[in-house]
Amino acid sequence: MEYVNDYIYVVSGYQDSTKKDVKTCNKLNLNTKQWEPMASVNKERRHSTVTYVEDRLYAIAGHSGTGSNPTESTTACMRTIEEYDIDRNTWTTLGSESYYPGAKGIHRHCAVVVDIRIFVLGGHDCSNPTNKVYIFNTRTKRWTSGAKNLHHTHVYDLGCSVVYLEDGRRVIYCGWWTLSWCWKTKLGPNVGSCQ
Repeated sequence: MEYVNDYIYVVSGYQDSTKKDVKTCNKLNLNTKQWEPMASVNKERRHSTVTYVEDRLYAIAGHSGTGSNPTESTTACMRTIEEYDIDRNTWTTLGSESYYPGAKGIHRHCAVVVDIRIFVLGGHDCSNPTNKVYIFNTRTKRWTSGAKNLHHTHVYDLGCSVVYLEDGRRVIYCGWWTLSWCWKTKLGPNVGSCQ
């Protein structure tokens, strides 16, 4: 789910009544309080993240398949990213050079935007939790590794936010229950752990 210009975009998910992932996407117009249809994603996914950068939505990785347990053989962690053009109402699956860098894919992760970069933190690769941090550049469509991983290894189902400080720094805070982490980044690419 992502908020953009008086709309809340709801992208794909899981339908409990059918026990299946869905491709359906909708947007809620906050002015009229009405749901409006939008193009469906190319591949059904749940437990993905959706972010907004420069008039585009990005649905990052997730989990696809039938059944409610991500470790079942009928399910799979995804590595793909789909990009949504708001003006054209179209989803495009980005090429393999843009796949999430983890070998098994990822779901139940957290993502936040800083400038044109999407920070993807933690998650679960359908076998084990991960504390990896990867950064996706929306202009080059390429990934880089974060300078450091998150301190804790069981970091999935996170909540994250970016706080802009008066001195120009941005701090990414991630929390899971009572655990929390923060990352600092200046305008450049350096990322370091807050102590």
